[in-house]
Amino acid sequence: MEIMRHLMVPVFSLLAITCASAQQAESNFREWVSLVGTKINAELISADHNEVILKTRNKKILKLHPSKLSKPDRDFLKEKFPPNPLAEKIIGKRISVQASAWPVTALFQFESDGKLRLGSLKGNKVIEEKGGLTYKIDGLSAKVFDGDKVYSVIKFSSDSPESGSSMTFGPEKSPLSGTLLSVVPAFSFNE
Repeated sequence: MEIMRHLMVPVFSLLAITCASAQQAESNFREWVSLVGTKINAELISADHNEVILKTRNKKILKLHPSKLSKPDRDFLKEKFPPNPLAEKIIGKRISVQASAWPVTALFQFESDGKLRLGSLKGNKVIEEKGGLTYKIDGLSAKVFDGDKVYSVIKFSSDSPESGSSMTFGPEKSPLSGTLLSVVPAFSFNE
């Protein structure tokens, strides 16, 4: 009887730990809502300005852009995974750059949905140079992708780019140097 009483303490402790672990694992699941109202119960694996990775109860992995989620879910992600300071300053913005060797002004527009619009300004006319590009910000750099391939790298001199600051852009091995002319809210290339 004495042995039974001594065995009960570790057994109950193990049972309590197992229940607490199961509750903790269960609490990692939450309901996520898309912009169109679709709901899914999933666990957050990771997130950044460009991608959210969720795992459903049946172990299916979902990868999506944060812009596809509802505002409350995006706010939750910002709290859980604070954005890179540079990302906060350039996402949703159009950046104008003058390269010393170019007769035109380069335009980089970092859309909120992860797309990058690349263009140039000749006189008062905006010319979109290449479509279908995406970007990923890491530190002071933004890698620009054409599909899975790195198309260009934009490097800023600080995490708070402003008029007059220097930056580089173009192919990683032979970038162009430029002076940032402006950082303004993004707007249509057709205006």
